[in-house]
Amino acid sequence: MPRVPGPSGNHVAEWREVSPRQGIVDLSFPLAAELALGKYTIKVEGKRHSFSVEDYRLPRFEVLIRLPRVVTVKDEKIPLDVCGW
Repeated sequence: MPRVPGPSGNHVAEWREVSPRQGIVDLSFPLAAELALGKYTIKVEGKRHSFSVEDYRLPRFEVLIRLPRVVTVKDEKIPLDVCGW
């Protein structure tokens, strides 16, 4: 019976009566928005594999582009300044 205990030992997922097809089982479960951070371990038939759930924040950056007030179709080049940080 495949199961996934969380960092505090409580089971966050468990599957009963799993029937493999050609020796393979494809299982999944949705992660809750308030899932505890830490190490999780998948246990199946005496085997185990661990993974970590960590806090992730997108990197913040800003890009500033300065260009001329007027651009015409006759302009072959348009000067601009690009600044990022």
